[in-house]
Amino acid sequence: MLGGMALRAFLNSRSTWIVTALLMPHLASKSLDGMYDAAMSGNTSLTLVYLAAFAAIVLGIRSIMKHALHK
Repeated sequence: MLGGMALRAFLNSRSTWIVTALLMPHLASKSLDGMYDAAMSGNTSLTLVYLAAFAAIVLGIRSIMKHALHK
């Protein structure tokens, strides 16, 4: 419950836009770099970990933007 309240407060704050516009794309880029490096080295399990992280970041960006549009 506390986590939900914190998430709701974060989504209603102005810092959401800073995180969405600056930090999350940077994290997505780092995840893609790691995924590429792991794939080139043949480490399939690490590639899947980076893929899961990338998917979580993309879904996070999507949910923040969806929430912002439906205020």
